[in-house]
Amino acid sequence: MRLSGPLLKGVHSAAWAVALEPLSWWGAGTVSRLRDHADKRLPDYASLAHEMVFITISSCGPSGCNSSTLFEALVDHMMRVYGTNLSLGSLLMLSLHVAPLSRIRSDERVGLTRLSETALREAMSFPMDTFLRGLRRVFPRYSGRMRCWAFPDLWEPFPRESGYSLWYASRIVTAFDPVLSEVREGWRVSRGLAIMLRQRIGCRVPGSEDVDWLYRRACARLGADYLSFRRRGLEKMFEDVRACSEGRWGDVGGSLGSVADIVAMSLFYYRWSCIGETMLYDRAILE
Repeated sequence: MRLSGPLLKGVHSAAWAVALEPLSWWGAGTVSRLRDHADKRLPDYASLAHEMVFITISSCGPSGCNSSTLFEALVDHMMRVYGTNLSLGSLLMLSLHVAPLSRIRSDERVGLTRLSETALREAMSFPMDTFLRGLRRVFPRYSGRMRCWAFPDLWEPFPRESGYSLWYASRIVTAFDPVLSEVREGWRVSRGLAIMLRQRIGCRVPGSEDVDWLYRRACARLGADYLSFRRRGLEKMFEDVRACSEGRWGDVGGSLGSVADIVAMSLFYYRWSCIGETMLYDRAILE
């Protein structure tokens, strides 16, 4: 099957981002070159990135695809093959960006601004129910246990068939959650970090030290992490994020998984901005 130019570029950039995010030296309590977790390893991310290409091709046929179908296919594959959460937030945001590209003509130019605006429109129709099903699949033991003003119970106030869109829900449930904040604000932080990275290193494959730099900048810009908040509480979350922003990697007591999702999105935008300039790719690889 022949892919359109924008979709090919999106698939390539998404897989590239998933593969490179854990290639930092330290990460932020996340999987990195110096650290595996008990339930996930560095090679798992490389493997998932490779498999994402074929899942996207299968989901986005000649007539295109929608982001909720693509997201569910990616989450289902991740849990069946790896049995753990490698990057749920990244898969959500990447699905919102890649799926609408299947409906764009091959000769259309898509810059960073249009790319983010297209993804934002996609989020306005993405069912919150689909995201919650993904959450329950990945974190079943937490369903029904998040009860505070910032994070309602996973079942309320978004019950099944609620009709809420992801973007609408992101306006309500955003405290300490960088992923939903990015959805609400049109990926402002991710795009900004991608531009900063390009100004810093130009267009090349980032080294591990560059990904560490992205982690520090992301922690400084975000100031919060949902997974750390849920697992370690508010005070410890702030301590972890501050240690990350200052490069005190040994003082990060938990895994800043939401920050990792933003780092992946920054790498996605960075790669997108560079393809077609000094970074080359072979269309025949995916056709």
